[in-house]
Amino acid sequence: LSVTGLETDATVEYSVDGTNYSSTAPTYANDGTEDGEKTVYVRQLDVAGNASAAASITFTLDTTAAAPTVALSNDTGSSDTDSISSDGSLSVTGLETDATVEYSVDGTSYSSTAPTYANDGTEDGEKTVYVRQTDKAGNVSGSTSITFTLDTSAPNDAPTVALSNDTGSSDSDSITSDGSLSVTGLETDATVGIFGPSTAGVVISPATGLNLNGFNVNNASAVPEPGSVLALAGVFAVGGVRRWRKKKVADVSV
Repeated sequence: LSVTGLETDATVEYSVDGTNYSSTAPTYANDGTEDGEKTVYVRQLDVAGNASAAASITFTLDTTAAAPTVALSNDTGSSDTDSISSDGSLSVTGLETDATVEYSVDGTSYSSTAPTYANDGTEDGEKTVYVRQTDKAGNVSGSTSITFTLDTSAPNDAPTVALSNDTGSSDSDSITSDGSLSVTGLETDATVGIFGPSTAGVVISPATGLNLNGFNVNNASAVPEPGSVLALAGVFAVGGVRRWRKKKVADVSV
């Protein structure tokens, strides 16, 4: 506290209850254990021993700020907790009222502006962002960090799809008694989806459990758009493959 308006050589006295006074100003812990509303009474004793009336001050002591929580705003990966996303925006929670959020990409230099990234793949890769808050009292919290993989670009190349076993008179006539397919040229952990095109208003999809080099398509018509495999009288017309990296990122054809 700062006390002014004192007579020369006067003694300042402090009280936290308005009754018991001491010449020692009150002090408080800086770890949050004594935070809250405080009232302090102050008076002076002049050299003649006269005690003044007391003045008082009431204030809120706030010595700490908790670290906030940070997460991806939209984890677009195959799991909403895999930290793989085409969207690098962040959601910060656990903030005090009117606190200022600050971000850092190196854990040292902070800014109130969240980092942004190009959406053309030029800044894709692993990202770490540190987040902290500064409360109204000026307390700076510890930092919380999030590490995620940013992936904004579609696969560079279309996959290759072929009959696993073309049993026709020619091994390239696309007439077969075996409808299994071979899909190659996939990125690591990519997911393949194959859909039947619409014929007379009916979506025709491959059989449940169709084997795609280890990928099993059990709900092939989940996305009702023209796709790749038409099964009619044992003749397979291979038209296109829709492919995702984790969640859908591109449409390609072969």
